Amino acid sequence: MKTSQISSAPALRTGFTFALARLRSRVFWQVQAMVLTLSGAHYLLEYLEFAYFAPELAHVHHVPVMLYVVPIIYAGMRYGWEGGLLTGLWCAVLTLPNVLLWHRQGFEWAVEGINVAVALGVGVVVAMLVEHQRAERRRAEKLARQLLQAHEEERRRIARDLHDGPVQELLFLVDDLEGVLQRPELDRDCVEVVTNARSIVESALGDIRTFSRDLRPSVLDDLGLVPALQWLTRSVSERGALGVHLQVDGRPARLPPEEELALFRIAQEALHNVERHGGATHASVELVFAEGGGWRMAIRDDGRGFDSRITVGDLVARGHLGLHGMYERAELVGARLHIRTSPGRGTTIEVVSEQGKSAAANKQRASSLPAPDGYRK
Repeated sequence: MKTSQISSAPALRTGFTFALARLRSRVFWQVQAMVLTLSGAHYLLEYLEFAYFAPELAHVHHVPVMLYVVPIIYAGMRYGWEGGLLTGLWCAVLTLPNVLLWHRQGFEWAVEGINVAVALGVGVVVAMLVEHQRAERRRAEKLARQLLQAHEEERRRIARDLHDGPVQELLFLVDDLEGVLQRPELDRDCVEVVTNARSIVESALGDIRTFSRDLRPSVLDDLGLVPALQWLTRSVSERGALGVHLQVDGRPARLPPEEELALFRIAQEALHNVERHGGATHASVELVFAEGGGWRMAIRDDGRGFDSRITVGDLVARGHLGLHGMYERAELVGARLHIRTSPGRGTTIEVVSEQGKSAAANKQRASSLPAPDGYRK
């Protein structure tokens, strides 16, 4: 007996949480308002017809029942099976007292039942289509997630192979060249040639190391998102004319690996775009840790910006796949990505988790780029 009670407790909590979420949903109350309004109109027309002997209303009082199809379809589109079927049954329950009061004679009850059944049938069909689309979307998201995971695994493998192969061989070559330079019998011309060769090898070694870290920075796996973003912003600042500042608000914490990877890749792609196309001199990366596991990240720059009326589809058609990839990465971790830009006024890319939306709404966003580089708690 105790085991049964214990096993049913999580189900009860889940059901209570589910019901509470529905009660807090604006869509739920919109559906209820439509259903109750139509039911009220139905009862009013029936009352006027029978109380005041108005036979002209006989052909009108069926209209609210037929209009039940509107909230049923709306609920089906928003909630699938749950919305379409339950709303249809709720409409049938509200129609039942009307049948018992005024339509018990002859086959009048059948007309009311047919009207409700038609509305319910339409709602069920819509719910089936919505559920099919949801299933297709879930399969597409699963496939995208698997492809992304395979892509990252390939990145990790190539980075590891570069480190274990060419990087080590070039290190040995640098040591050999250094040993050659220590030989006293070398003349000045040979020393110059070997020195130049060593500089070329060291430059190639640095490029391969940078490429390997860009493929899959080990600091992200070992230390987490914040140290990885510190490395990223420092690397971008050191290699060009773009100055990047990192600002971390809240209490830094380790996030799920897929979220840390998505945020890092979004920041990496955004800064890469700023370097190549933005024409900016300053950029900032702001990461906010909210209570309850939420987060928000914003990348801002003072570059040339672009026309905000250009859609992601337009950018993809032009071959600019970076923004499309950022949108996909955000959606795969249940976040939303927003872009605010205009010509000559820079660009802001913001990605917000579901838990971090309330924190983002309460935080005042700075109108200028932040100056300090580091943490602000």
